[in-house]
Amino acid sequence: MREAAAAALDWKVMTIKRPGLTRDLPPGKEDFMWVANSSTLVLGKEDAVLVDTFLITEQSQGLLEWVVASGRNLTSIYVTHGHADHFFGLAPLLERFPGGKSDRDTRRCRGHAGDPYAGVPRWLLAEAFPRPDPRPPSRG
Repeated sequence: MREAAAAALDWKVMTIKRPGLTRDLPPGKEDFMWVANSSTLVLGKEDAVLVDTFLITEQSQGLLEWVVASGRNLTSIYVTHGHADHFFGLAPLLERFPGGKSDRDTRRCRGHAGDPYAGVPRWLLAEAFPRPDPRPPSRG
């Protein structure tokens, strides 16, 4: 009988804090303006699997640097659910690890017709991201 060697796995969690959508809070409740996000990296000997990404560009860049620093090849990214703060950060990871796969339709993240925010209402982008909209104005 052949015995299978046990694969050693490890995991690390990166957590961040970002502004939430709640803006009008009563005095003394300012902590509710912030939302915590986490991303988990499951590490094998040579490869890694990531669970969830981040929303904001700077935080997604930090996540990418954290994954690269692990020294592992990112093979898969699993998104726990369809909220933007779990998948908007896919694009830089998939660009850096072209052999990697995601369980989500990455056209939304890599840019459908050049638009990384395809399908996201403009009012939400304006509220959640106080910066100029990088997309051309819609026609019609």
